[in-house]
Amino acid sequence: MKYGLLDRDIKYIIESIKTFSEITEVILFGSRAKGSSKMDQMWTWPLWEKM
Repeated sequence: MKYGLLDRDIKYIIESIKTFSEITEVILFGSRAKGSSKMDQMWTWPLWEKM
């Protein structure tokens, strides 16, 4: 399990993001990026859009 998420969940998230061509970058930060998160923690992703 990477980033405190199941592999299937990571795959679902990536495939969902790919459907939006406006999203140019997704950054994982905080405890998930450091590998110290827990399964029940919330997560936030800042999204950048093409201008």
